Amino acid sequence: MSEPLLSMTNFVAEGYQDGQWKRIVDAASFSLNKGEVLGLIGESGAGKSTLGLSLIHISEPTRRYAI
Repeated sequence: MSEPLLSMTNFVAEGYQDGQWKRIVDAASFSLNKGEVLGLIGESGAGKSTLGLSLIHISEPTRRYAI
């Protein structure tokens, strides 16, 4: 089996709100192989956009990430 094209393990994202850091995404992990499609589903505010934007390195000054 070949190495994944994209792999993320224990991704954490936090946002700064009301004077404190709050967890947005907590320990997300996945890998994506050639020819596969990844879909993110979840409730509004679950962190899907934050995870996606972090993959392409678009972040806001009030966000911090740990991979």
